[in-house]
Amino acid sequence: MGLINPIRYGLVYIATAFGLGIGLEVLLRVTGIDLSSSATSIMPAMIAAMFEGQKRAQSDEGAFTNGEAWTAAMVMTVVALGITAILGFFMSFLPEWSRIFGSFSVGIWVLLVAISGIVSLLVNRFFLTLGFKNKRKIMDRKIEDDFS
Repeated sequence: MGLINPIRYGLVYIATAFGLGIGLEVLLRVTGIDLSSSATSIMPAMIAAMFEGQKRAQSDEGAFTNGEAWTAAMVMTVVALGITAILGFFMSFLPEWSRIFGSFSVGIWVLLVAISGIVSLLVNRFFLTLGFKNKRKIMDRKIEDDFS
């Protein structure tokens, strides 16, 4: 089995992004509370990476080596940036978004993509191994409880 499943990662990423967006919009309209923040932009990567780490733990494969974790994080980052690029492409056809996108120079776009990629890489790397460790702890506690 590979280090991670990029399709599953992408589906969890998309589901989290849409679920979070819809949930925050409903909360805003129903209660008037706006919980949107810059953290909401990295939550899809956080959750998808943790999910992949948990799946690795459930498969009874060993922990990720440092190199494996970075390799998996790079793959996940490419998937996340690809999803973002596709979404941005389709949003560019909407008049309001087209004006916003057009207001940035190519240099600014390169800088934004580079920063986004670095942040995504770090988030994916950290939460992949965190998801693995947390799931292993839960599984180990369950085994201990079964034998007590």
